[in-house]
Amino acid sequence: MKPMDWLRSLDRLQQSLGFKIVASSAILLVAVGLLIAYAVDSAKRAEELRVSESIADIRRDANIPEPATPDGAKSAAEGASGGQTGAAIKDATADEAAKAFVEKLAAERRFINDLVSRQTSLAGFAGIVGTTTAIALAVVWLGLGLTYLALASLAAGVAWPMLAFGSPGVQTVGVFTAGAIALASSFAALIRLLGAALSPASPTLAVARNVVSEAVRMNISLVFIVALIAVLALLPTLLDPNTPLRYRVQAFLQYSSAGTFFLAALLVLFLSCATVAFEQRDKIIWQTMTKPISAWQFVLGKWLGVVGVAGVLMAVCSSGIFLFTEYLRRQPAQGEVAAFVPREQGQVVTEDRAALEYQILAGRTATGPTIDAATEELIGQEIRTRYERALKEHEEAVDGSVPAPDLRKITKDVEAEKLAAFFAIPRLEWRTYTFEGLEDARALGRPLTFRYRVNAGGNMPTDLYRVSFYIPGSIPIVREVHLAQTITQPISHSVIAEDGKLTMQIGNGDVERQQGNPETISFPPDGLEISYVVSSFHGNFVRVALIMLLKLAFLAMIGVCASTFLAFPVACLVAFGVFMCAESASFLLSSLENFRIQDHEGHVIWWAWAVDILATQIGRIFRFYSELSPTGKLVQGMLVPWSLVGQAVAVLGALTAVLGITGGVIFRNRELAIYSGH
Repeated sequence: MKPMDWLRSLDRLQQSLGFKIVASSAILLVAVGLLIAYAVDSAKRAEELRVSESIADIRRDANIPEPATPDGAKSAAEGASGGQTGAAIKDATADEAAKAFVEKLAAERRFINDLVSRQTSLAGFAGIVGTTTAIALAVVWLGLGLTYLALASLAAGVAWPMLAFGSPGVQTVGVFTAGAIALASSFAALIRLLGAALSPASPTLAVARNVVSEAVRMNISLVFIVALIAVLALLPTLLDPNTPLRYRVQAFLQYSSAGTFFLAALLVLFLSCATVAFEQRDKIIWQTMTKPISAWQFVLGKWLGVVGVAGVLMAVCSSGIFLFTEYLRRQPAQGEVAAFVPREQGQVVTEDRAALEYQILAGRTATGPTIDAATEELIGQEIRTRYERALKEHEEAVDGSVPAPDLRKITKDVEAEKLAAFFAIPRLEWRTYTFEGLEDARALGRPLTFRYRVNAGGNMPTDLYRVSFYIPGSIPIVREVHLAQTITQPISHSVIAEDGKLTMQIGNGDVERQQGNPETISFPPDGLEISYVVSSFHGNFVRVALIMLLKLAFLAMIGVCASTFLAFPVACLVAFGVFMCAESASFLLSSLENFRIQDHEGHVIWWAWAVDILATQIGRIFRFYSELSPTGKLVQGMLVPWSLVGQAVAVLGALTAVLGITGGVIFRNRELAIYSGH
């Protein structure tokens, strides 16, 4: 048999129904087997690593006798505040100290068990297996099973020797090669699958199907598609292995997610403008509109095609980001000999691992200290006093040398000064901070993460400052910290009061031993934070990807609508202008706070007034789009709730519908027979 005949036989085999059924069954069996094996192994490891949280077991293991008085002197410690902290702690009984120590051990054990559950979680592995299985099944039912098997074997034959035996530079090339082949193959398979999904006989779907084919043929689209795949495959090779793991993961999430969205947005805008404008310019529209298709079906079909291409790109890139993030997560963090295994004996978790698991790879909610009513009242009084003083000075200056007071600037300056005083702690003194709204954290029973950053003097990173922490009902802690460095430490949920408040006292130095620091310490406005995990990283990542796709769908309709009545260059200019305004709306509104519309004599500068009005309206129109910011929330590990996804669907969906109707009305009234496209 000739080689070509042999290849044709293999192609007929992979196209046959029997092969598809057998191959699909084999893929599903392998996937189920992998999941079962991993679940059994995870359960076994979890059983070995879990520790008892029983108070009786903790006392027995630590050789601590039962207290003579169960309640002890707890009320005395809880009533301590300010300068009374030292006296309250000194008066605590031995039973109270033992009880606090047992609670500390219990909190550590709960933290260990929570880490074990995250380490042995099935979700991440299930996501990897599920994604791979879905792509494999799609390939098989597209009739490309043997083709992709040969391609995977070839890629493994090329990349594996480089990864296994090559130098660091060669291994980098191997990672890039394997990643690029995997992403490109997945994209090709999903594009074929999208074409099959759009195959039913329908005018709208026929237009969408042509857009998909056009996207693959057009040079402008291929440039962005290749660039997107190449950047995503190259990015993992640029991470410094000597950097703490949390920073590597954060950097990868930041650049991969933001880069994916930006390049996909450029592709969507170019493709949506080109697919309508070029069809009119080249008079292909004459053949299309002679068919039984209405204007709204044409516009909708173009939009569906562009969104379909964007969806395929997002699916491929999101899968790649997710898979490599899970790979990084299983690497040893700083201070670990293996993933989740600290190098130091007796250490529960390294700071690098704790920050990664509870601040980055999580969906967390956070709260800062509450500004007390007295400080709020003081801020209001100071704003009124300064404004009245400045207004009086302006009125008394007959030569116009004193400018008119700017209430926005005065408010901003006063708030900054008073908050700086609120977050400052003099040497060897205590300050009490209260965190509210932690009822859900108490109910969930998960460990809290306390995050803080200490500033003092010139913030020399080599300086070490002692800082005391005391939470009523627990034992005090003194830590040596580097200045201007973000530090985290776990806290038990049991310290939260029934009303959802957590009261913490922070001292400048080792206050009990009267060992002070050279200068006053302070915290930036975001330098004190209590956070807790309410959702997994996997669920958060899915919601972020959905919001990014919704934003791309909105941009696609902007391009389609603009190109219904504008030539390609002008349509691109309009679409990109709207895109830039939408992305920068939040920055624009914050910048306007320092934009003056009056001169020194209090006269209105008309051009500045017009700019302020126009910029403010643009910022308000696109504020919701800009504040979605899913990438920023993902990198910081902040929760993206389903309610936000619902709001994005409602708001962006309504705007997209309005633009679609507008584009359909405009297109229906166009004189296409005489339009030249120029």
